Amino acid sequence: MHDSATPISGASPEALAQRVEELERKHGMRLALIVFGALFAVCAAFYAGWGAGKWYGVHHEFERRFEEERQLASPVLATDPAFRRLLPVNFPVLGFCLDGPVPTKADHDRLRAEMVRLFGEPRIEHVLSDVWIE
Repeated sequence: MHDSATPISGASPEALAQRVEELERKHGMRLALIVFGALFAVCAAFYAGWGAGKWYGVHHEFERRFEEERQLASPVLATDPAFRRLLPVNFPVLGFCLDGPVPTKADHDRLRAEMVRLFGEPRIEHVLSDVWIE
């Protein structure tokens, strides 16, 4: 094999052919690595962008749902003085929830009835999970 530091002017044709083959092999390997790296980078960027877009879409949907449910419950909370200390809270997966105290058991029962009317029985445990009676 020919060392790259020595001159090749006096080398035999076989040694030159071997050197050319070696250089072509190195060039081919370098090109293959560049192509593989570029394809890997494109795939990684695609999946990162897809994942970020998917996360943003889901997050945006949860925010939209919370705002819609908050507006649905606002009139009930605003018209009854017993509910003035209740705060709407956004749980990303489970959605709208109320937090805070109500003065009496009768107020809690009235709130429960209104929330069941708005959100249905299956969600009521979550919606009122952080509401307590003073």
